[in-house]
Amino acid sequence: MQEQSKSWKFTNEKSPKKGDSKKPDPIELESCPNNGTSCKDQRAEINNRLLTSYEYFTNKQYHQSIDELKFAFEQANQLNEGTCLSCAGLFRLRIMQSLEHIHGELQNRSSSLFRSKQYKPSYEYAHTVIQEFKRQL
Repeated sequence: MQEQSKSWKFTNEKSPKKGDSKKPDPIELESCPNNGTSCKDQRAEINNRLLTSYEYFTNKQYHQSIDELKFAFEQANQLNEGTCLSCAGLFRLRIMQSLEHIHGELQNRSSSLFRSKQYKPSYEYAHTVIQEFKRQL
């Protein structure tokens, strides 16, 4: 008998594979007692927000990238069914890791030898959002 457990795959792939026009979802369902039906809409929205956040990040539109992560975090908070609570926690962790990555990048850009003051507001915004997320965890 195969054990059913909540298992999610977090991918680092940011672009489609050759010959594939669809970007991979950052969060993919591997197994779930509910077959992913309880979180289908939220998971799709979270994945969309993570991908959009990454696109903004690569274009150095940090404020928009952070906003996308905030929306994704809010979607993860809406998963409140008993069987979904641990998965929602994993989603929030993945979102938090993305935000911390942006925060680190902005810290480097605003405090390095070739620092630029233009990134300081986004760095401070990322710091504020990280604190908000930590209060909700």
